[in-house]
Amino acid sequence: MRKLEKLRLISPLGTDAERLARWLNEWSFLLASLNGIDDMNHYEENIDNDKANHRDVLLGGGVAPFDCNIEIGQIRLMAPVANENMVFIVIISVAEGGDVCFIPFGSLTEPATPDELLSGRDKDVIRIYCLWNMRVVSATIIGKSWIVDRLDCNELERLLRAVNIYKSDICLPDDLLMDTGPSLVHPEDPRREYRNYEYNRIDLALSDKSVVRDNMIIYDVNENQEILKAAESSESYNA
Repeated sequence: MRKLEKLRLISPLGTDAERLARWLNEWSFLLASLNGIDDMNHYEENIDNDKANHRDVLLGGGVAPFDCNIEIGQIRLMAPVANENMVFIVIISVAEGGDVCFIPFGSLTEPATPDELLSGRDKDVIRIYCLWNMRVVSATIIGKSWIVDRLDCNELERLLRAVNIYKSDICLPDDLLMDTGPSLVHPEDPRREYRNYEYNRIDLALSDKSVVRDNMIIYDVNENQEILKAAESSESYNA
């Protein structure tokens, strides 16, 4: 039996190289912003302390009930569980039994891999569909969230097309592939660490450790306003 060839880095070409460079820059900034938190286990250990801080600082904000009427195409903000852990998702199916399938939006604004897709939206927090991180959970869990926007018919059709192709385990067509990230091959590629971070971030959002209780929201959100300003660059403010 022949030995496997030694693994080597494959250099991306053209727009892939530019996209990867932008992604690496964003990822380095995200790592720096975690303030020395090395892994999600340590992150979870500090959630209880974070809850108290959230209540003291944010209870002056608006109060609204959870949006429990779950429909396909809704963009939702999950109830927060820790500092700066805003998780946005999009609903792609609702089963008769109550299970809900959703795709989370990524933390960064560039697709990291071929199974991440640009949404076409200009808001940073809802720019990247993480197809690989698709989840199916009970409606009870998704009910602890708020509707912040909806996909229009064209956006929903495009996303569902990508999902169906992805589920079929075949390559996305060129018109979608141009909006994805470069291939992931090397075992030490930093994008593997990123995927682990994203997977655990969504796990945490689906836990029962929410800061919010009694159907109260700490953020001032409604469907008619723009995505949370707290997630935007300070350049957007007039102050």
